[in-house]
Amino acid sequence: MDRRDTHNYGNIKLMFDSMPYPCHLWNRNFQMLDCNDASMQLFKIDNKDDFKDRFTDFSPEYQPDGALSIKQASKHLIKAFSEGKWVFDWVHKASDGTPIPCKVTLIRVDGKTEQLVVAHIIDMTEHNMMTVKLKEALGKAQDASHAKSIFLSNMSHEIRTPMNAIIGMGEILAREPLNERQQGYVSDIVVSSKSLLDIINDILDFSKIESGKLELNPVDYDFNALINNIESLFVFIAQKKGIDFILECGDGIPGFLYGDDIRLRQVLINICGNAVKFTDSGYVKLRVNASQGFLNIDIVDTGVGIRKEDMPKLFTAFEQVDKSINRSVVGTGLGLPLSKSFVELMGGRINIKSDYGRGSEFTITIPIVEGNAENVRIYESGGVEKAFSAPGASVLVTDDNEFNLKVASGLLSLMDIEAETADSGLKAIELIKQKDYDIIFMDHMMPEMDGVETVHEIRKMGGKYLKLPIVALTANAIGNAREMFIENGFNEFISKPIEVSKLYETVEKLLPPEMIRTQAAGGVKQARMGREETLRRKSAVTFVKENLDTYERMTASLETGDIKTAHRMAHTIKSSAGYLGRKELQEAAFSIEESLQDGKAGCSPDQLAVFKTELENALSEFMPLYNEAQAEKKTAVEIGGDALETLLSELEPLLRKSDFAAADFAEKLLGIEGMEKLAQRIDDYDFEGALAELELIQK
Repeated sequence: MDRRDTHNYGNIKLMFDSMPYPCHLWNRNFQMLDCNDASMQLFKIDNKDDFKDRFTDFSPEYQPDGALSIKQASKHLIKAFSEGKWVFDWVHKASDGTPIPCKVTLIRVDGKTEQLVVAHIIDMTEHNMMTVKLKEALGKAQDASHAKSIFLSNMSHEIRTPMNAIIGMGEILAREPLNERQQGYVSDIVVSSKSLLDIINDILDFSKIESGKLELNPVDYDFNALINNIESLFVFIAQKKGIDFILECGDGIPGFLYGDDIRLRQVLINICGNAVKFTDSGYVKLRVNASQGFLNIDIVDTGVGIRKEDMPKLFTAFEQVDKSINRSVVGTGLGLPLSKSFVELMGGRINIKSDYGRGSEFTITIPIVEGNAENVRIYESGGVEKAFSAPGASVLVTDDNEFNLKVASGLLSLMDIEAETADSGLKAIELIKQKDYDIIFMDHMMPEMDGVETVHEIRKMGGKYLKLPIVALTANAIGNAREMFIENGFNEFISKPIEVSKLYETVEKLLPPEMIRTQAAGGVKQARMGREETLRRKSAVTFVKENLDTYERMTASLETGDIKTAHRMAHTIKSSAGYLGRKELQEAAFSIEESLQDGKAGCSPDQLAVFKTELENALSEFMPLYNEAQAEKKTAVEIGGDALETLLSELEPLLRKSDFAAADFAEKLLGIEGMEKLAQRIDDYDFEGALAELELIQK
């Protein structure tokens, strides 16, 4: 070494001697000039000179990538001298032969006459062992996750198969001629089964979120219809509890939005459902506004509220807060965690404010993406509308379960489709070769040849069979089941239990347009509007009938000190007035109800005067409808003989078309002996049941 670099070398030596990790010093002749104490400890040696002289012995002959160690070391040193810094992985070995995986950093040091390289060596043994352990732990976690997915898939299939039979048969039975008590039993079966299915779906959705496989399915949808549906659902439930469900909508909200309406509806049902559950007096308010490109939905209640210390548990899976209060309320504890996940997937957020003992306010904020009204398809939720029929369609249902075949065939019959059935994949292939079908519904898990294998065989037949519409009809609803079926040659996917609206949507999508017979008189939307108008007319008639003397009865109750009765009357009027659009009467009734809350006799003469005026205005508005209904009832009693026969002959074609104009015949028939059951069927909009009843009468 040149004398001019001696001082520089001394500084370098001082530096790496103090380093806690191994360091070496090299020159351009590939000679090790020095090493520190940490290096000698790593390689388990005592004699530094011996170590420097035979340094190549402290590496295996070949590196893990197959390169000859001595040649590869020279290349790394050349790179460091040219680049100034070079980092690489290397395997050394200790004096006892133990391999030492290392991370080596070579740094060039420029002297006045000579360049040197300092090698910093980091022992990666513990790091690599930790990496192996982490990989093993990850493997075990993935195995556990896979086992859980298999379990959930099997559980989904095993539970959904009988649930499909229960719900499907219930839907079909509900359209048969049954007496009122039997209809009640069937309704309870279907509602309870769907509640159980909701719990199953919550568990499956949570599993999808955990695995990152849950995706939104955005479509154009009618936001007004969605909100009105939520209101209709909870008004009745709230009234049964003796509380109010109030809907308030601000200005500037687009009528049609683009997004996942099913998930948004699920969020609103979860949060509104909780609000109603935990509110025993007062109200639940659903408030909707639009501001700065965001949709703001508030759900406000006067319920039990949430303790401050319980707030962190709200969005934790399988947790329920304040169990002393919630003991009588059932649930999985998944509703709010799922709702939060859904809203975040939509690019939004959920906030909550609560005052324990006084109530809570949940606020959902999501970006507004306007939808295209022309793309919106209207199906009634909460009941099946006969949106179309397809009597000429040729459909094959394949399933090894007899109940599932009956359910699917029965639901297809609602569209006037007489489906053929096959109890195995082999049988389905045999029938498909003999006849051209418009749609094939195929179960997944079948013996001998499952649904996927069957579809593969059908597609192998080539030609027209490559385009044959095949729908997976399966209880396998876990994970990315839909994608799996589509990738394997299916055109669509419907999970069991079969959702009737989804069945309608799929059939309409896959059948040729010329096979679809849409409902007359303006289609489903017009029919729905017709039904709502009929319901409002009937409600108005009932309102007049029940409230002709309400003011007198209320004032009499107040004079006798029966505050409880007066309070209940004000509450009832408030709800009825709200439904019928009499906002002034609703507010007047609410004012009296508030004054009489908790037995207080604080109702003023001015409040009563306003209430009386608004009640008289409402009665005056609805009186013509009441008089018309009374006249129809009187005429109905007088109908008989040829007149009755004419009436029934006019009714029959309306029932066959499920035309809501048939609803007008209910009042006419109600007072006629022997027509009560027919009138009731029509009044319940059970047109198929009414048609069956009419055919019995005509016999």
